[in-house]
Amino acid sequence: MFYEYAEKEWKRGNISVGLSADESDKKVYIDAKGLAQFLLPFLSDIEKLKLAKLSKENVKHHVMCPYKR
Repeated sequence: MFYEYAEKEWKRGNISVGLSADESDKKVYIDAKGLAQFLLPFLSDIEKLKLAKLSKENVKHHVMCPYKR
């Protein structure tokens, strides 16, 4: 329900997504600054996983990523 807003804020740099180094751990850590902080309690688990997927895809396309695909 709030994913579109969260995605916009992530692209602006107001939301950061942290993932566990353990692939079997599906926990997503989200931090926000500014007004985006008020959004965090309302994000569903599915929306958090979507943000995690978005972050992973962004990292895969980064120049410094050793696992570029």
